[in-house]
Amino acid sequence: LFAALVNSPLLFHREFGRIKKEKPSSKRIFPGEDKELITRILNGDFLTPEDLCAVFNINRQRTMHGKPMLVPNVKKYEEEKDLIGNLRSHAKDSFRSRLATFDCLIAQITGADPEKELSEICVLYNAAIYSDEKLMKENSCNLGQWFSDYLMDNGYHPHISSFLIKEMIISAFPPFTQDKEYTPDNIHQALRRRRHTLQKYAEVNEKEIHLENI
Repeated sequence: LFAALVNSPLLFHREFGRIKKEKPSSKRIFPGEDKELITRILNGDFLTPEDLCAVFNINRQRTMHGKPMLVPNVKKYEEEKDLIGNLRSHAKDSFRSRLATFDCLIAQITGADPEKELSEICVLYNAAIYSDEKLMKENSCNLGQWFSDYLMDNGYHPHISSFLIKEMIISAFPPFTQDKEYTPDNIHQALRRRRHTLQKYAEVNEKEIHLENI
C-alpha cells in the first residue's frame, strides 16, 4: 500500500504507461544505410536524379533482404508550390534515371526460372511494396490531395471539369496491371508497360524542351 501511495503521482504523468509506438519498417533507417539521404527521402524532400539512383539501390537491397521499400512523406502542395519549377527542370533526367532502373529490373527477371527464381523475386517484391496497407492508403490519399490542389491552382477547374479530368488521368496513367500482386505470369508485362509509359513521358518532355528553346 505504501509503494502504491508513493508511486501514485506517476499515474498523472503524461508519459507514464504510454507504450512508445515503433515506426513501421518502411519509415526506419537500418544499419549500414545512408542516414542523411534516407532522412531526406522519408521527409519527402526534393530528390535529384542521382538521389533517385541511390533510392533504387537502397530499395533493391531492402527487397532482396525481405525488408519493405522506403515510403516517403507526401508533403502538401502549398509546401512544395515554389519547387514546381525544380520538378519540371529535372523531369528529363529523372525520367531517364527511372528508365535505367526499369531496364535493370527487366534484365534481372528475364531468363529467370519461373518456377523458382521468378517466384521468389515476386514474393520479395510484393512483400517490399505491400507491407503496410494503412500507410499505402494514407500516402495515396495525400498524393491525390496534392494533385487536386495543383489542378485548382493551375486553372483546371476540377470542380466543374471532373469528367474531362478523369479522361485526362486515364489517358496519362494507363493501367500496368489490375492484379493485386506480382506473379511470374504478370510481372514481365507490368514492368514493360511501366517502362513504355515512362518512355513516352520522357519523349514528350524532351519535345517540350526543344520547342521552348526554338
